[in-house]
Amino acid sequence: MMLVALCAVALVVPVSAWHCPMNGEPGWADVCNGTEESSACKSYAPLWHDGSYAEWLEARAKLQHSVFGGAPPQRSVPDEGPTPFTDPITFGNCLCLLRGECTVDECSKPINATTFVWQISQPVNASYNLTLTSTVFHTLNSSGIAPDPMLGFNMSTSPPQGEVRWPEVTIAPQRLSDTLVIFHDGHMVVSGCHYDDDGTMDWLNELGYDAMHIQMPLHGCNLGPGEDPLSPWSHDFFAQFAGPDGSYSDEFPFLRFFLEPVWLTINYAQTLGYKNIVMAGLSGGGWTTTMMAAIDPRIGLSFPVAGSMPCDFAHTSWDYEQFCDQPWAQIANYTSLYVLASLEQNRSQIQVIHEWDNCCFHACGRHERIAEYNHWVRGNGEGQFVTAATTGNVHEVNPRDKVIIASMTERWLSNGGHLTSQDVAQIPFSITPLSSALEWSAADTY
Repeated sequence: MMLVALCAVALVVPVSAWHCPMNGEPGWADVCNGTEESSACKSYAPLWHDGSYAEWLEARAKLQHSVFGGAPPQRSVPDEGPTPFTDPITFGNCLCLLRGECTVDECSKPINATTFVWQISQPVNASYNLTLTSTVFHTLNSSGIAPDPMLGFNMSTSPPQGEVRWPEVTIAPQRLSDTLVIFHDGHMVVSGCHYDDDGTMDWLNELGYDAMHIQMPLHGCNLGPGEDPLSPWSHDFFAQFAGPDGSYSDEFPFLRFFLEPVWLTINYAQTLGYKNIVMAGLSGGGWTTTMMAAIDPRIGLSFPVAGSMPCDFAHTSWDYEQFCDQPWAQIANYTSLYVLASLEQNRSQIQVIHEWDNCCFHACGRHERIAEYNHWVRGNGEGQFVTAATTGNVHEVNPRDKVIIASMTERWLSNGGHLTSQDVAQIPFSITPLSSALEWSAADTY
């Protein structure tokens, strides 16, 4: 009886008794003032323009020039492919595999998928170009292919053996849809080149979406020569060309290697007939989603997951390309990127973060400040922006996040590519709902 009582007490410890994961220490200073630097803070630029619509468009044009070293690329034909991807895919809803009642092979089938490759080349000097590749997986609706999650039994054996039930009539997609979801998995470390590192692509396809999967440079399918996939190179690799703080990025626009594959993929997708472009990404993929939605208005709806916070929030796990003192961030810091992602009336961004994320951009202890920058962003853009924190404690696209992505994408599509304030005020599982009590001021400089 005493053991039961002790367990009961342990289970009801209030969440408020936990400390927020700010560098692992309670009371860690969480505000950066823009001038003083530390391990958690970099200098950052406040808004440099008057906040008019025309000035925001100018900021986007300057940001595009900073990223690409000129005008955005126009090419739309991949350097390699598209090539059929015939490897069998293991379906995530095959529950008998989780229970040990069937094998991986029994839960796997080829799907309608292709791969293609972009080559990004940037001159270093008169005799040497740095060239890296970016592999993209293109997968289609698999909702009519996936197995029955319930296990069947072969009664002709003794004892009866479990077997996977597949649809009697497999319904393969007859054509491309008009909507594409681009998913970017960021700094995922895997043993090689995989089409679906964390199951998100399978989930998108089973929902009925066409999807394209992209990864960071020097990670996954995009390894450098001789690179160990389980110990990928740091993105500090680019500092030898662009300088330790990116100060030479005018001469060597290193962000091309991060963002140009996505821009080119959208160029290619439009030649295939896709009209609605949605983008989501985790961690570094969330950062990439934030950057791309700011510079490319063809992305109508975006979901960066655990990808960034404004520069006045202390943070210790930025990567080289993400620091607030990078030249691109002097044009548009993170809060300005959020405005650009929702600047136009028909564009929306739902920033997803986790209350106790064990890596990056937690919401714990920050709800009031999150509400403040949300209201400033919403006051400067004509579309919709909101930060939805969910109660996750792992750095992943968790089930709550997936419900948000799926439900809001369907809402956006059913509204003709548009979300309303009422839509974003009703996001499921969000513990940071919009508040009408706070007011933004155009004089504030986030």
